[in-house]
Amino acid sequence: KEAGIRNILALRGDPPAGEEKWEATEGGFTCALDLVKYIRKEYDDFFCISVAGYPEGHPNVITEVKDEAALSEAEKGRLVKTQDGQFVCHDEDYQKELAYLKEKVDAGAGVVVTQMIFDAEVYISFVKDCRAIGIDVPL
Repeated sequence: KEAGIRNILALRGDPPAGEEKWEATEGGFTCALDLVKYIRKEYDDFFCISVAGYPEGHPNVITEVKDEAALSEAEKGRLVKTQDGQFVCHDEDYQKELAYLKEKVDAGAGVVVTQMIFDAEVYISFVKDCRAIGIDVPL
């Protein structure tokens, strides 16, 4: 507050360089939701809090696809094709990610920021899915 900061992007963060897995430090926050709750508890609505949203699914739950024919239509829409293969966030994981995003918004996040999207339809579907479960903040 004293530094004039009004906006916070609340992220869990990536593992430190050289580490494969992210682990909370002793006494630290375990996820972005914990940070959002803490900021709201300590500072009420002084800060505008942004959180991350993942139209294609969180990187931790995106898995390689062996059989594209086995995917649902929604999964086919989120399918990412790279030189390393095809990857998707399956519907069950995608729904869990949306529910977690709603928790972050319900805890006080006022904006959702996404990674860069190369397929507008993926983003449009994400926005519709968010609105359908009551996420009404700017995306």
